[in-house]
Parts: sequence; C-alpha cells; structure tokens
Amino acid sequence: MRLKPLAVMMATAALSTTILPAHAADTASIDKNTAVGILANQVGFLPTQFKAAVVPNVATKEFKLTDSSSGKIVYNGVLSEPKVWTEAQETVKIADFSGFNYPGEYQLTVDGVNAPFDVSIQANIYQDALAGAIKSYYFNRNSLALEERHAGVFERPASHPDTIVYVEAAAATQERPEGTIISSPKGWFDAGDYGKYIVNSNITTYTLLRALENNPELFAQLELNIPESGDALPDLLNEILWNLDWMETMQDTDGGLYHKLTAKRFEDLAMPHEEYKPRFVVQKTTAATLGFAAVFARASRIAANYSQQLPGRAKRYEQAALKAWAWAKQNPKTTYVQPEGFQTGMYGSKPENLNDEWAWAAAEMFQLTGKKKYLKSFEQPEKVRAPEWGGVELLALISLAENPKTPKKLKLSISEQLKTTADAWIAQTQQSGYGVPLFGADFRWGSNGFAANKAMALFDINRISPNPDYIKSAHALIDYLFGRNPNNVSYLTGYGERAVKAPHHRISAADGVEAPVPGMLVGGPHSGYQDQAECERYNAPYDPSIPAKAYKDHWCSYATNEIAINWNAGLVYILAEMSR
Repeated sequence: MRLKPLAVMMATAALSTTILPAHAADTASIDKNTAVGILANQVGFLPTQFKAAVVPNVATKEFKLTDSSSGKIVYNGVLSEPKVWTEAQETVKIADFSGFNYPGEYQLTVDGVNAPFDVSIQANIYQDALAGAIKSYYFNRNSLALEERHAGVFERPASHPDTIVYVEAAAATQERPEGTIISSPKGWFDAGDYGKYIVNSNITTYTLLRALENNPELFAQLELNIPESGDALPDLLNEILWNLDWMETMQDTDGGLYHKLTAKRFEDLAMPHEEYKPRFVVQKTTAATLGFAAVFARASRIAANYSQQLPGRAKRYEQAALKAWAWAKQNPKTTYVQPEGFQTGMYGSKPENLNDEWAWAAAEMFQLTGKKKYLKSFEQPEKVRAPEWGGVELLALISLAENPKTPKKLKLSISEQLKTTADAWIAQTQQSGYGVPLFGADFRWGSNGFAANKAMALFDINRISPNPDYIKSAHALIDYLFGRNPNNVSYLTGYGERAVKAPHHRISAADGVEAPVPGMLVGGPHSGYQDQAECERYNAPYDPSIPAKAYKDHWCSYATNEIAINWNAGLVYILAEMSR
C-alpha cells in the first residue's frame, strides 16, 4: 500500500507522448457514430465492484473474458441493447461483467472489434492511484525544495518563500495599510499557475479532511515518501497540515480572510524557482471567510484526535473558525472584485449566491460547538448540486445528516432531499449510453472534478440512505475518469495505458522531464473552448461541438487539460472509498 514514486515516474516516462487509437473497432461493420473501440477503466477493477465496458454498436450480442496467460474463456456475457449518449453523440453497448469476481489478468473480446481490452482485477487495485493522487500535492508544494529522495526526477529548488507578501489596497485596514508586508508561506500551487486561492483551498482541504476522517485505518498505513513520512501522523494529515499552515496566515487580525495570494498576472511558462514576481494578498471576502470557518471547524475536531502529536491545534483552529464566523456576520455580502491591474483567478460569487457558503459554515460550526444558534444561518436549499468550489450546499447537508445532534425534523428533511438528488442521478445513469450520470451542464470547466465530486456525493448519500444503485453509479464515474469515456483517455497523469501526457501545468511543461508530474486529474471535456486562440497558436485546435469529446491533451488547453487541487481532492476521496 505504498506509492513507489520512482517506479511510477519511470513507467510514465516510458509512455509515448503520442496518443493513438487503442482497442479499435472494425469500422466497416459498425455504426459510424459509435465508440472507437472497447472503452473501460484502464487502472482496473476490484473483485467485488461493478464492472463494465463500453463497446461499439457492433452486430454481435455477446462478449467474453479470457485468461491472459492460458487463453481460456473464463466468462461469457451478453451485451446490452444499443443506447445513445447524447453528450457524446454516440450509440454504444455495455458489456457488464460484474458477475465475474476472480482476481487476475484477462482480455475482454467482442466479435467485430479488432483489439481486445486488457482487464486487471485485483484487490487493492486503486491504492497506487490513491497514493499518487495525494502525492501530487507534495509535488505542488509552495515554499519548499523538493529533494530527489522524495521527488525523484521531479526534484526542484525552493521557490516562492512568500515571506514578503504585500497587502493590496482593497485588502488594507488601519492596522495593515496598503503595502504592509506579511509572511504567508507554505500551501499548494492552486492549478497550472503558481497562485494560492483561499476559496479553492477551502473545498480542497475540507474534502481531504473528510477522506481522512472516514478512513483513519487506511491512512494510518498509507506511506507517501514525503519529508514528514515516519513521524507519528498519517502522511495525508501531514500533507493537509502544509496547507492549513498557509491558510492560517491568510486570516487578517480582524478574522476576515484574504481572498487570494498571487502576482498581478499569471506566470510565464517557467519553473517556479525561475519565475518570481511580487505577490500580494487581495481583498477579504465573505465566501473565503465562511469556507475557512467550515474548514477550520472540521480541522479542529480532527486535530483533537491527535492531541498528543498536535498539542494546542484543536483549540487554535476553533478560535480561528470563531473569528472567521464573527467577521462574516459583520460582512455578510462582501464579494470579490478584481482590482485594476490584476489578471489572476477570481473564484468570485455574487452577493445573492452566498447561501450555500452560509449553510456550509453554519453546519460545521454547529457540529463543532453544539450550539443551535448557528442553525439560524442555515437555509435549506431548493436545489442540490454536486459539490464544487462555487456550490457547497451538499457539503452542508451531508454534515447535518451525519451529525447526531441535528434536530430530527431537519435531519429527516435533509435525508429525503439527498435521496431525491441521488435518485435523479441514477435516472441519468440509466438513460446514458455510457452508463454514467453526466448530462448537459455537467460538462463545464472542470467537468472531471465535477464527476469525481458527484461520485463522492453518491458514496456519502449511500451511507445515509443505502442503495446499491448509488454505488454502481459512483463506480461508473470512476471508470469514466480512468478511461470509459469517448476520448479513451485516463484523465489521471501517470495511471492507465493512455493516461494524459501534456497537462496545462507549468511545472510539467517546464521541468525538462518527458512525463508529467504523476497523480494529477485534469479538468476534462466541455464545449467552452476558452482556449481557442491559444491552441490555434500552437497549431493544436480541437472540435468543441460535442461536449463529452471536446478535449485536447496539449499544454495549450487550459480549458480542458489544466489541473487543480480541488479536482484532485474529490478523486482522493473516492479512491479512498474504493481502497477500504
């Protein structure tokens, strides 16, 4: 159950940077508007999980699994009836082999499809990917030199110490006027750039904390080969602490949270130690502050479980959460406005769209303190979305549904609302030719992160209202991310036969290493095509007309191929669920 960084790096580096069709179908015998071949999870399957592959709309009605060593047929199955997935504009069939539970290496074959698909079924099949997804946070640490013994070929000098950070005018107070220098080291680079953003750190850190809280035995044993490995704390918690330490420095003395710490514009294509511009903390906002309150309320409760290793942390985090809540009550609708001269990310919300942040913070403050006064700021939402940085109401609902102190009437109402939400996603799964609950607006910037968080929500709702269909749909979303998608790509760098090769990630593009940093989930397909000019400049345009196929594995595609810490967090959560 250990990540083997050098082995991962060597294996990844050996992969070609050119993506070619695999498991190709005999196009003369099938519908033109169908899958390119057999599409399935390229990482593999647990023996007991739901297992399926997407198959082109061939004439045959059967499929088979054969043992890779002996060639013996071990399973015969019947293909589903053909079904359309509008988002891919394809008609496909499903090969469901969930009934086969024996560990081993197999090949899935279908008459009319030229190449079989290699299927791996193993206990603990996801633990390397889980370790890699967490280790990617170490590779994206700010203010630290990555040494060869921990980083392998991805070693790099320290950068962005962030001990000299300027208070920007919109963030200034009488105590900290414009130009005041503060120290704000540590944290993770947010995405493909070198900025640090509280709003996105909030949902990221919270998701990782919940993964740790739900799987303490798993993470007590998981070793990541990071500088803190071998101490008395789980490596995941050590990695989380690196970001919590930074987040604490972003709280002003009055309790409000600076929205972000960035330069005035995005960095050039260069390694972090080669690219430095003056950095600023910019504005304090209600969304950043409420999310911080939620995170530190949860962190306080978790730190209490490690009181000997982390003396005083639980109380310190509680006080930080209380100060943040108090500031937000005095500044209930302060939203982010980009200052003149700044071009970095915004993570903004409109004043009328802050109810979800209030609900989230209220739920966590109630769970921390047991005081019902916080529930006065909780407004049950009319509509529930899968979690994302700009929509966190489901996190509030899960927190209250799992809290034994939540009033019974409210808990019952929330449980019913969560069940209704999950049932709607199941209906989407059943309507989709690919068997995944992804439709319409799900294909937006960061669609893969949204898919991971939808799977996370299904696992959570299943604990409250058990339903095997919820688990089946969650498994389908994992399969989608690892290759059961129209692009035939594993969207996690370094994992899968056809894993992403060229993410929009400055370190991966500038470090001189052929392989990208492993363990990073890219944003995924959608039709926004915000990067059209950039990709045309690199002579790498792509077709944005079909949402589930609108994707480009190229550095140019910041709209579909960038990485981000929040997207990875959802993946960590669901891989932990699969690794229990």
